[in-house]
Amino acid sequence: MSQPKYQAVQYYIVKLISDGILMPGDRAPSENELAELFGISRQTVRHALAVMVSQGVLNRKQGSGTYVAHSTKRIGVCIKYLDTYIFPDIIRGIDDKLKEQAGSLVLMSSRNDTELERSSLESLLSYQLDGLIWEPARSGVRSERDETLAMIMRSGIPFVMINGSLPCYSSSSILTNDREGMRQLIDHLYERGHKRIAGLFCSDMAQGLRRYHGFRMGLAAYEIKAMEEETLLFEESQLTDDPDGDFQEALRIFLIDVVKRGVTAVCCYNDMAAQAVIRIAGDIGLAVPQDLAVTGFDAAERLDGAANSVSSLTSVIHPCAELGRAAVTELFRSTRERNAQVIEMPAAVIYGAST
Repeated sequence: MSQPKYQAVQYYIVKLISDGILMPGDRAPSENELAELFGISRQTVRHALAVMVSQGVLNRKQGSGTYVAHSTKRIGVCIKYLDTYIFPDIIRGIDDKLKEQAGSLVLMSSRNDTELERSSLESLLSYQLDGLIWEPARSGVRSERDETLAMIMRSGIPFVMINGSLPCYSSSSILTNDREGMRQLIDHLYERGHKRIAGLFCSDMAQGLRRYHGFRMGLAAYEIKAMEEETLLFEESQLTDDPDGDFQEALRIFLIDVVKRGVTAVCCYNDMAAQAVIRIAGDIGLAVPQDLAVTGFDAAERLDGAANSVSSLTSVIHPCAELGRAAVTELFRSTRERNAQVIEMPAAVIYGAST
């Protein structure tokens, strides 16, 4: 996956700082110099510098230019996305808590791509960080011998993982209680009379696998058999990167088939998947929730501006900002006390018109 142009400017400035070419208080290259160097517009450069100012890496002095900032604590954050779905609220929580600690953050995204993630982390680790908060890309399919994890551990920088985790006894993980949340959704659907429930889950993300396990546990509690034909597994990129592609056709065929088999409800990996199900259900003549009840997960307030097919979605609340704040707290605690732990944020269902 190609690197966004504004991030290339950020990486360049971070490298100048990490190599000692730019020191705290030094003036950064001007917009004109950077635009000419990278062959991009001043507007793109201005955006890159503005982000670094908001992160606390640079300071802007009116009429003078942009300078390398002084900071007591600087935390790197590598997260899947920056400006979509639940991620802005997670970042806000991290930033709010970090400001209480008189610190700042350096923020980069992986777009759930492991190659882009590695280059982002290499850039972050080259800087003098006091800690790292990391959401591993494609966390459901990573090896125990993961090279990126090994790279972070070799750096010696304390880190905490969020949402997903990789095997690492020296690092804490902050997770949503995915299994319990999915079990609560099954309880709700069963209480509303649903005895045949299909599932739609992301298989390359750790939280998707945890939600799938919770789904199966919930069905087993009511002695409902989890039918292989009534579960559709997918990779997140199929949902996010190609919204009108082959996956949508596979989902349409899946829904037609499971409804013929007697399914009356579908539990979905997240709210984006639930919205796709609701949209396709309407296309094939199914009313939600009369013909098919649908549940999501994350209770996301923003769905990239997409119009919701129902006024509200039954979903599990993702405590985005609280998770971000907890990650900062745990990073400093685990660094001080030198022990790691797994923290699961409480799960709670919000009930809506989709069930």
